[in-house]
Amino acid sequence: MTFTEDFKKEFLFDYRNGIGPTQIIRNHGIDPVILGKHRIDCLTKRIKAQSARPEGFARKENSSKGKLRKKYKPTFQSKEEEAAYYKSYSELLEQELDFAKKMRALEEEYSQSASGAGKRK
Repeated sequence: MTFTEDFKKEFLFDYRNGIGPTQIIRNHGIDPVILGKHRIDCLTKRIKAQSARPEGFARKENSSKGKLRKKYKPTFQSKEEEAAYYKSYSELLEQELDFAKKMRALEEEYSQSASGAGKRK
């Protein structure tokens, strides 16, 4: 998750004016429960550190974000080694897909329970 330079400036301004990080996040329309306390604490620490840099919130010149990277191209000594590599790689992809499906189901469950929280039966 990345935050814009404007968001970081507003966050720091509010933080220095006594508003807590969780409330700042909430004021910007982000549910703090989704981020969690640890991420909010790290975000606060990172924004404070970035504000002290000479370049401020601007991306550092040597930053690799947005740059094209060389893709790793494996080399194999045998067909068996290649088969084992691709088998393990496909298992990893299946695990990632299962995880994404579970996260989506949890997010839908959470949004349904949050939208129905104020309703009486």
